[in-house]
Amino acid sequence: MAASYLNWWYSTETLSKVLNWLAVLVTLLGIATLTLKLRYDYLKRLADAPRQLTQDQRAKFIAALANVPKGKIGVAYSSPQPETIQFVAPIRSLLSEAGFSVPENSEYALGYVVTTVPPPWRVGLISGSEHPPAFTLPLQRAFREIGLDAIGIDGRQIAQPNEVKVYVGSK
Repeated sequence: MAASYLNWWYSTETLSKVLNWLAVLVTLLGIATLTLKLRYDYLKRLADAPRQLTQDQRAKFIAALANVPKGKIGVAYSSPQPETIQFVAPIRSLLSEAGFSVPENSEYALGYVVTTVPPPWRVGLISGSEHPPAFTLPLQRAFREIGLDAIGIDGRQIAQPNEVKVYVGSK
């Protein structure tokens, strides 16, 4: 005779209940695994895809800055990687279309790298003074309105007083 604590091992009714619970558990684990895999694949594709601005983002950005005073704004990028350089062009044209004066050439930020720009867009606003031009905060808000969390960066050591740059980091 088996020990009393092993009675369940010899009971078809108990084993049936255990099997049913295990089947439910395995099904739930399978669903969870599939869900996590799909989410991982989505995030991986998003991370690997080149950054692009949609026409809707462009229109919202320009509209958000319609009544804001404009000025000169530079564009700096952190890496000569093709994806980064390709994303600089739409940022430059976006700023120009919004009415800002953008220098002909972008600056390759060889002397500094800003590591705090948030993914996936990796865009920041560098200000060269404690009191940046009036358009700086509305510009930051316009970027955020189109889904780019463009953080403000104290750039007094890397930018001229009253100079503002849009910094594009690499992915």
